[in-house]
Amino acid sequence: MVSVLNDMIGRRLTNDAFVNGARASGITGSGPAIVVFSPAVSKPTLERLKMWYTSRQKDVEVIETKVLNAKSLQTNEAV
Repeated sequence: MVSVLNDMIGRRLTNDAFVNGARASGITGSGPAIVVFSPAVSKPTLERLKMWYTSRQKDVEVIETKVLNAKSLQTNEAV
């Protein structure tokens, strides 16, 4: 999506996520929000990613959430 929109800021922000340990990242829809996937078991990676964005951009809001998959819903396990 960053290529279609020619969004160099979005490209930089999503690439920064990979450099800081994310498994996936990209622009949501047509932007300006981005989504970053990171393993929940790696607390230092999660903290590093949050600090990376909040310390470099003063107008960034970080929303942290979890993804539920069908297996965890069936067995009532926490993901």
